[in-house]
Amino acid sequence: MRIVLISRLTYRYTKAMYYNYSRISFLVIFSFASFLVNAQEELDTINTQIFEVIENDSLQAEQVNVVTELLKKADSIRIADSLARVEMLRQLERLKTTDNLQKLDLLNQIKEIEEADSLRKAVRVARIDSLKSVTQGFPVAPFKDTLFYIYNKLGPFSARDRATNITSKIKSLPNASEEIPELIIRLQEETADVIFGDVIILSVTNDDALWIGTTRNELAQVYKNAIESSIQDFYDDNTLKKILIRIGTVMLVVTILFIIIFYINRIFRFIKQQIYAQKGKGIQGLKLKNYEFLTAHRLIQLIFGALNFLKVVVIIVAFYFSLTLLFGIFPGTKNIADQLLNYFFTPLRDILDSIIAFLPNLFTIGIIYLIIHYLIKFVRFLAIEVERGELVIGGFYAEWARPTYNIVRFLLYAFMFVLIYNYLPGSQSVVFKGVTIFIGLVISLGSMSAVSNIIAGLVITYMRPFKIGDKVKIGDITGEVIEKTLLMTRLRSDKNEDITVPNSSVLSGYTVNFSTGSKDAGIIVYTTISIGYGIPWEKVHKLLIEAAKETKLIMENKKPFVLQTSLDDFHVSYQINAYTKQANKVEEIKSELHQKIQDKFRAAGIEINSPHIQKETGRR
Repeated sequence: MRIVLISRLTYRYTKAMYYNYSRISFLVIFSFASFLVNAQEELDTINTQIFEVIENDSLQAEQVNVVTELLKKADSIRIADSLARVEMLRQLERLKTTDNLQKLDLLNQIKEIEEADSLRKAVRVARIDSLKSVTQGFPVAPFKDTLFYIYNKLGPFSARDRATNITSKIKSLPNASEEIPELIIRLQEETADVIFGDVIILSVTNDDALWIGTTRNELAQVYKNAIESSIQDFYDDNTLKKILIRIGTVMLVVTILFIIIFYINRIFRFIKQQIYAQKGKGIQGLKLKNYEFLTAHRLIQLIFGALNFLKVVVIIVAFYFSLTLLFGIFPGTKNIADQLLNYFFTPLRDILDSIIAFLPNLFTIGIIYLIIHYLIKFVRFLAIEVERGELVIGGFYAEWARPTYNIVRFLLYAFMFVLIYNYLPGSQSVVFKGVTIFIGLVISLGSMSAVSNIIAGLVITYMRPFKIGDKVKIGDITGEVIEKTLLMTRLRSDKNEDITVPNSSVLSGYTVNFSTGSKDAGIIVYTTISIGYGIPWEKVHKLLIEAAKETKLIMENKKPFVLQTSLDDFHVSYQINAYTKQANKVEEIKSELHQKIQDKFRAAGIEINSPHIQKETGRR
């Protein structure tokens, strides 16, 4: 309508040109300039509508139809611009040779139209390409390789139906003729048909051409050439010569595979013979000091097992690639060969890409580890110096050095794990987090008693109730401390029995340490005997003290003493007390003391009524 109106106006202006030429030229230029501006604005509006449709419409068929209609509208604007340009050229031809100013104005307007048209073409191509990236086309692939894509429907047939129908017809062409079929293009009013005989292979519409960015006839020629080329390739791949070559290639591949397997077996057999010849010479087993982890025979068996596994892997890889080559020989199975190669190389490529992507994180983890590692070494150096007494810290005992170092080391490693956790591959995945939570839950539920013992062990360490080598009594258990860990304390009784006591029991009960008092004042070894009232107590005291002094390991600088602990009905209880620094030999000292008491009282002719033996720590 707009074009017809402009044409009529132009005709009227031309008819009146002889009366007022300057006025006519001005009106013509103004009319076409206004038309160009309006057309450009309308085209921009259409482009905006196209992208709104792509973003908001989720239905493929409706999306293609709407976009196609918008492209048609944009194409009509382009045609209108072309007609306007033609009309301006006609006006230019009608101008007199002396009207240079009017000619220059018209030439400038024509140039602007051409530049705007070129710009619109470039924008249109870019927009169509972007539309293709978000709009699904249906491939036409009769012989595996895709020839082209169908985007639009035709009549009642959807784009998918058209692609399927075209593919089926192209596949039937080799069966319809022994020679390469000759295709022709027949131009219709609305379509350009590619025909073989009386069969229409496909019809190219203006909508199809809009999506490709070309004309209908040119697109039909492109499709025709693509079909003929694919059929030519199909014939070339299925000649008798090619078939015989493929059969020979298959036999060659199979033969090479058997040769490879044969030599693989021979190579591995030779390697085994060389390894077995080194038994007792180069291969002598694995030892750590005096302990032999693996004998030479067992080590060779393990090596043979690893070689057998490696041989099987090599044979499987050779067979896999041979199978890939076999499938790649025949055109119909090339896709299977490509798929097999993808099955093999895709995981390797993914692993390699993951390793490369992980390298920066690995570098960060390495730096964190090195910092924590050398920090722990520094703390260990300080702990050793404190333990040796080279470094003295006020209020910090040397025996605290080792457990404090262990605690600090654990905290530093825990801190290191927290730092590197986010850098670990897969640490942000749901599976990794789930496994981590599960492991933490299992550890927390299964280690409640262990945690209580560890905490008790830490408390005991810093309470310092005893140390290794002390003679202690924990509850009803008496023995020498031979081992002390965060979980338990191990004692060795006087009967040479090893007794393990959980640290939680040590902390919740009472502990008697016989060794701490014996170092300075000494520990008191005592025993009680009963003597009748007829024996003077002075004599009894004298005999008991003499017996204590003659006993070995009794301290000489501290005098033994006697206590009369009770006056019973028929006798008096006398308790002899003597000092010793050998807390670990109390039982031996007491046994010898009893012997001396018996000897002294037998020699004095005094009868011991009822002895009662005890021991107790204390100072006097």
